[in-house]
Amino acid sequence: MLLINYLRTLNQFRSFVQMNYPQVTGPNGVTQEMAERWRDNYGAGTYKRGDAGQERSRSNFTLDTKLGTLRAIWGTWFKDHLKIIFSNPFERVEGPTLDDLNVVVPTDEDVAHFKQWLHDRFNGWLPLLFFDVKEHCANRLFDLCAAKASWLANGNIMFATAIVKNRKDRSVPLPKALYDEMKAVAGPTFIWERFNEQLRPILKAKGWPQHQLAEAFDPRRFYDWIEALTVHYRRATGKKMNTHAFRKRAFTGALENDIDPCKAAIAFGVGVETMMKHYVIMNEQATTNDVYAIISKNGGISKNENDPHTTPTQNGEFPHKIPNAS
Repeated sequence: MLLINYLRTLNQFRSFVQMNYPQVTGPNGVTQEMAERWRDNYGAGTYKRGDAGQERSRSNFTLDTKLGTLRAIWGTWFKDHLKIIFSNPFERVEGPTLDDLNVVVPTDEDVAHFKQWLHDRFNGWLPLLFFDVKEHCANRLFDLCAAKASWLANGNIMFATAIVKNRKDRSVPLPKALYDEMKAVAGPTFIWERFNEQLRPILKAKGWPQHQLAEAFDPRRFYDWIEALTVHYRRATGKKMNTHAFRKRAFTGALENDIDPCKAAIAFGVGVETMMKHYVIMNEQATTNDVYAIISKNGGISKNENDPHTTPTQNGEFPHKIPNAS
């Protein structure tokens, strides 16, 4: 999935260059001025979802993500690995101003409603198990869609380096019941590869179309199908739900259970800053109050007992001299 997004962004930029700078024949011909013009052009553009979708302005978050992708392609791949360029034209391109993210995490009631809808729609079939696993592992969607049967071993599921975004193996312990159920449904190669053959009779029984259902399992098509489920859910119920919400729910749950954010980030396979910024609901004022309460309890930030300006007197007052107002 990461590679697909990289290629999509690269193709968007290449089309822009071919249209506006036909003399450029490769990555080494791209300049910072071209990169900045693409930024302005792309940021001012619009997009439309679906045939009847309303045109919408692109968000600063989308533009910032695209710039980060192009910066990585030119810097990490073209410059550092392939060594076909000497400088990164995106390195000093300023990104847009971003507002603070409003992280929304589904409640227990939200998740229960969504899972009940899945149960009713598919007679308790595989999608319920899939979302139970996603909620427990808190992994990215494609990592789980492409999970192989061989990754299930000794009560764990191991997400391999070749798939996961941060390029590190990640082994997650599973509850026994969840592990046993996954072993039972797993196919010869992929965990979910029996999905196609199991879905067909359900579609037939409900009178739903089956002509687009492929014979062979494809993790990418399975990814698209899982994403489409949340769209169907919103249309049917009017309630919002997306697959990434389960990741946010796990991260926020770790914080609410007083798990150290650094340890939680390691367990979930993500950077601490990314976790706290994008995935966690946190009362910042309450956290600030807690931090300063601990600081006060331990005698303040400064431990220099010989400094009269940072050491309180016996009655708890600081011996600061107040200037005479007169």
